[in-house]
Amino acid sequence: MIDGIIAISNVSGLAMVNRTFISSIATLCCFSANANDDLTDLMSMSLEELSMLDVTMETASKFSQKLTDIPAAVYVLEGERIKRSGVKTIAEALALIPGLRVSHFSATEPTVSSRGFHGGLFNKMLVLQDGRSLYSPVYGGVYWAEIDYLLEDIERIEVLRGPAGTIWGGNAENGVINIVTKSAEKTQGGLVTATYEQYGGYNLGVRQGFELADDVYARAFYKYKSIKRDPIKDPTRWTTHLAGMVFEKVDDWSLRVGGEQASFDENIFKVSYENGYYTDIQSETEEIDSYSYYAQYDKSVQLSTDTDSNYRLWFQQNHDSAYDAPGKYLTVDAEANFITALNDSHSITYGGGYRFIHLDFYHQLEGYDFDDSHYYIRLYNIDSASDSIANVFLQHTASWTSKFTTVIGAKAEYFEQNDEVELSPQARAIYSLDDTNSIWAGIGRSAIAPSYMDTNSSFISTGTYCPTGEDCSTDSTKYEYFYSLSSSNESEQIESVLTYELGYRHVAFDFELDGTIYFSQYDNIVGQEYVGVHPDYYQIDVYQSNSDYVVDSFGVEVAAHWVITDTFALYGAYSYLTLDQDWQSSGNSNGSDIDYFSIDSQHIASMQSLWSITDQVEFDMVLRGQSIDYGNQSELDNFLALDVRLGWQNTPSSPLVELLVKNLAEGEGYYEEAYGRYKQEQSVALRVSHAY
Repeated sequence: MIDGIIAISNVSGLAMVNRTFISSIATLCCFSANANDDLTDLMSMSLEELSMLDVTMETASKFSQKLTDIPAAVYVLEGERIKRSGVKTIAEALALIPGLRVSHFSATEPTVSSRGFHGGLFNKMLVLQDGRSLYSPVYGGVYWAEIDYLLEDIERIEVLRGPAGTIWGGNAENGVINIVTKSAEKTQGGLVTATYEQYGGYNLGVRQGFELADDVYARAFYKYKSIKRDPIKDPTRWTTHLAGMVFEKVDDWSLRVGGEQASFDENIFKVSYENGYYTDIQSETEEIDSYSYYAQYDKSVQLSTDTDSNYRLWFQQNHDSAYDAPGKYLTVDAEANFITALNDSHSITYGGGYRFIHLDFYHQLEGYDFDDSHYYIRLYNIDSASDSIANVFLQHTASWTSKFTTVIGAKAEYFEQNDEVELSPQARAIYSLDDTNSIWAGIGRSAIAPSYMDTNSSFISTGTYCPTGEDCSTDSTKYEYFYSLSSSNESEQIESVLTYELGYRHVAFDFELDGTIYFSQYDNIVGQEYVGVHPDYYQIDVYQSNSDYVVDSFGVEVAAHWVITDTFALYGAYSYLTLDQDWQSSGNSNGSDIDYFSIDSQHIASMQSLWSITDQVEFDMVLRGQSIDYGNQSELDNFLALDVRLGWQNTPSSPLVELLVKNLAEGEGYYEEAYGRYKQEQSVALRVSHAY
């Protein structure tokens, strides 16, 4: 469900809409520790094993690479750190990754972004699970409230910062997140887990793994969540079901099937108007539901001694009845990737893919009664749509010496929706100063896939105002209702970014440091400009979408990992960002949205400590801080928050008992967003899990 998340990114008039002033996070940094499966193994590993010297990832090239060899801002967050952070969702875990900004529109609706443009409709970062895109084909972003998995079965999260269009194509402008789950071979046996939270929220999870034949393994899993917060401040109760199965033959093929269903009850308001003034407001309780199901098949083939290949075929069906994202969407995707070693020093990576999309839209603009309007609703000017995206790419990697490597490549991508071909080239290089220090640099371009939400939808969002001469503070009935109507974008221009990056990486056995500086130039950014009062309906302020804005951004990210003793380690990250928006004058716009994306400065920092006090007791903490200056826009208070986890496991075969405290000592709470106004406060949870 994305109720509210979509609304937060749509402009409304005067003070009527949830309008998220961007903020963002910029990225690139990296450090990591080896992924492992046992709670006690992480702190018992040697310093050499804990370093990222042997860590690999696939997201940068679709084939396995050592992290230290990649001339880009990359990061691997292993599953053990996710579990020991005490987070209860994947989105919360992403706050541990340098440069990502995570906030919450509500207790159940997180928002994740990188490098600015923070908001519910963030479409500049591609999110994958085991290589399958989790994006919405309507706008290119993801509904984080619906992305979930058994946290115990997540092996790692791979993150590539910066433009990744050469490999991944549209919507990878600011990077790629790939959630990699454990293999079925590593999840044999059973798992039962339960979490009970303050105010009565809880979740239950089960998993069973089994061997079908030699080198053929499988697992089945199910997770149920009932999310409940303070009944006075947030009375909504969400329920979600998640289930799936994985079948795989080691180093050969895998088949994944699964689905998700979520629902909650919402009061749906409708406001009646006459001659521009409201006459009545009514509401009824309606169940808002969503579901999705998918199937994914992956195959690896060694074609020759010099060439490896992998193939992926997947489909996903989504349905959502929320009033801000109504519809049913089908995506079918096929791709093939190859890597050929030309000789000991040169290799090429190449491949192609095809994606088919079909969309059915539930709420139509034609015939809608603007004098009897929903409090918020998205309306489409088409009933349905079908189109496709096709791509090919080629990338060359050359090790000119033992210290110097270059990567040059490009992707051509055809978007049927607007009948355009976009090129996403990149050029990168890395130089090893010595055994522990290296520098890298890169330049790349990436583009955003066309969006039906931009080009074919209008959004209504209601607000209130106090008429002149009335005292609404003592009598709330004096308020008058009105609403904004944000019209679709008539431009066919595609948003793109050109990014320049420079990085430094120090990797030693007990200490790692990674830093990145970047400068990005965004073109054809979509703005929502105020046009005026509707000529036929005085209660409507009209906003028009256009692509006449450009944004320059500058950022610095630093990350570190320090193994202090065999039982105590620290992970830290800091990022700085500034955004400067400008208007490119045209006859179709007026520049009234000129300050919406600008940020004078954004500072985000985090530190995670892992401490194994004894073989049975673990004490871990996460400290998070944020400071954002929007200039003349809305103010947002700084915050510093502490999360604490205490874990106890008597023996390796005993249940693990965890006490999880989020926002320790935050009695009054704090806001992560200038708009949205969901207050983060202290919460306590108890989690028990048992593997057998």
